[in-house]
Amino acid sequence: MFAFKMQSDFVNQANNLKRAVFWAVLFCLVSQIAVGMTSNVWQPPEPTPQWLDDIQEHITTNDLPHTNINIQAVLPLLFLRSAKGDAWSEGFLGNLMMEGHELPLNYREGIRLLRDSAEKGCGKAMDELGGRYISGRGVKIDYQEALHWLHLAADLGFPNSQADIGYCYAMGYGVTTNDIEAMKWFRLAAAQTNAFAMMHIGRMYTYGSGVRRDHVIAEKWLLPSARLGNARAMFFMGMLTHEHLTDPNADVEAFEWYKKSAELGDRFGCYQLALSYYNGIGTAKDPTNSIHWFTKAAAQGLGDAQYFLGEIYHLGRYVPQDEEAAQEFYRRAVTNGQPQASIKMAMILGYPNLKSNLDNFAESHRLMLQAAQAGHRTAQFNVAMGCFRGDGGVTNYEEGQRWLLQSAGDGWPMSEYYLGLSYLNGSFQFPKDTAEGVKWLRQAATDDCLPAQETLGIKLIKGVDVPRNAQEGVKWFRHAAECGDAKAEGDLGYALETGEAGVPDLIEVCMWDQLSANQGVPQAKINLARVRAQLNDAQIQEAEQRAEQFKPKPVPELDGMKTSGQALPF
Repeated sequence: MFAFKMQSDFVNQANNLKRAVFWAVLFCLVSQIAVGMTSNVWQPPEPTPQWLDDIQEHITTNDLPHTNINIQAVLPLLFLRSAKGDAWSEGFLGNLMMEGHELPLNYREGIRLLRDSAEKGCGKAMDELGGRYISGRGVKIDYQEALHWLHLAADLGFPNSQADIGYCYAMGYGVTTNDIEAMKWFRLAAAQTNAFAMMHIGRMYTYGSGVRRDHVIAEKWLLPSARLGNARAMFFMGMLTHEHLTDPNADVEAFEWYKKSAELGDRFGCYQLALSYYNGIGTAKDPTNSIHWFTKAAAQGLGDAQYFLGEIYHLGRYVPQDEEAAQEFYRRAVTNGQPQASIKMAMILGYPNLKSNLDNFAESHRLMLQAAQAGHRTAQFNVAMGCFRGDGGVTNYEEGQRWLLQSAGDGWPMSEYYLGLSYLNGSFQFPKDTAEGVKWLRQAATDDCLPAQETLGIKLIKGVDVPRNAQEGVKWFRHAAECGDAKAEGDLGYALETGEAGVPDLIEVCMWDQLSANQGVPQAKINLARVRAQLNDAQIQEAEQRAEQFKPKPVPELDGMKTSGQALPF
């Protein structure tokens, strides 16, 4: 048995030596070819930061004929040391092969060397393996394998591994999401001035993840991280500056942070910089630069940027209109989980009425459901209505109620309105509950749902389901009418005509009737004819002039997502 073990060890050493000779010879050939293709002046290769910091510690000047160490000079020696089982040399060579630095790219041999190095106790290799398995750099993502090596390296004090463990807890990678545990690991790494960890601590204070939101503390962590060159921290500094500072130059300062972040390649920085150029915030409007940075962010898989580019090509904004390009960007955004793109593609497929085309019908409803599941409140409302209609041939009131309640509970005005009507009328199998219905109707009106304001106004004037209050009813009519709601314009005209708001002003009555009639409301046309018969030509002309000059107030645009279209930047 002992003889067999000695023979086995000998074979392993021989195999290692063969590998070392092979790679040393290959390296020499590659070097000779490279010398023939480049100038005689040696150009330093791209460094491998995880390994170069302590190269002088492991390779002394006695090993080399000169003291100015470069990678090409030390490779032959590293191959020989690796063949003899030196853990650090194995790890260093494995890392070079995984990156394709100065050696041909070879994931299989590279990961073997890294693993051999880590199993012999090399902390750098453990740290590197953990990082690769968590990110999928040269290996298949494996969170359990990543955490195994990260914990070993973290116990040896490696800050990158400590930060990566924190990241796993923040994202729920291989473990249950736990912001408190994430913060613990981030703080350990930040104590060693790890910029990535410092950025995440700042992010957590920015959003209140596991801690109380505190933008002062957030900036305390983000600013030094940004100064250390962390591009994502620069992005967050831009966000903090833009949203929470009262300085009149805040937009300009935020723009500069976004610019720095984008120039370092951060996809969220690219996106915000593009928006700044697009809207002229903190800088002059610049369509060319805007599209350039949207494209940069989209190329990195940011769904929001892909969706925005889809809209630009769909509308022909600053570029020739191109529906094919628009739909390609929408599809990419759908792949990256952008819910507005899912809704857009569902609508392009003809949602919801596609019963003549079952394939498109199924796909459009799948996309709408995908957006609803991602938290988009408009999609949730649409899915609820589909359940009530029986889209797909099956009515599902229970599922529809669930989606309508969720969307309304998250503050979507149209869902609040329909939920109020459902309780008032006992529709969609909701229990009839006047108090609950009025509560949701008022909430929808308060949240600027124009149909809810018009409906509430009618109920108040007639005293239906609520105590009669003509003055408040006229107030809600006016809210909706001033925003251009056709029915509310006609209702307001009639209420003013009948004296519900005091002494009638027939010129104003005529104006509102005219506006409502212009939008095709039949009753408004009847009312308009009656009122015009009571006015002289000069009064009619004044009413028409007021109607022509009327400009509806803008209704606040709400984002269908409670936060934003894309997941919060990690």
